[in-house]
Amino acid sequence: MHHTAYEELAQFAKTLPTNAPLQIGDVGAYDVNGCLRPLFQNPTWTYRGLDLSPGPNVDIVLPSETNWNNIENGAFDVIVTVSTLEHTRRPWLVIQEIARILRSGGTACICAPFAWNFHEFPIDCWRIYPDGMRAMFADAGLKEQRIYMREFPGAPPDRGDTIAIATKP
Repeated sequence: MHHTAYEELAQFAKTLPTNAPLQIGDVGAYDVNGCLRPLFQNPTWTYRGLDLSPGPNVDIVLPSETNWNNIENGAFDVIVTVSTLEHTRRPWLVIQEIARILRSGGTACICAPFAWNFHEFPIDCWRIYPDGMRAMFADAGLKEQRIYMREFPGAPPDRGDTIAIATKP
């Protein structure tokens, strides 16, 4: 995870109610080069790392990329994911699973590159612009709150992330 993605999620975490008992799910949480867990250390919050493989920072192993039948509908108040969607074959189905496990009134914060170099881990399939994120949110029944692009400082031009926040009605 690059530092700008971490910064964006840190800002998002500051918007969450600190006195509410929140269930927070982090999709793609396997700690390869940093994790989000430190951002969600609050005594009233429960953070769970979700990933396809067991390992560092993973609390729940998902059965497949697009079928998370070991997680109940509406299990989480908040879902976050950083630099994960580009490594999925069908990100629109991943967004649908995020919507399914998000409770009504819950919030998702997704950070995915709109431009970056090819980097397999284990695959690298997509770059996502704001309009693509809007389309996936609409198909999954999520309501857009804010979608914007952030370029990487010091990186070649036109490299950065799309940051998207949505709620489940």
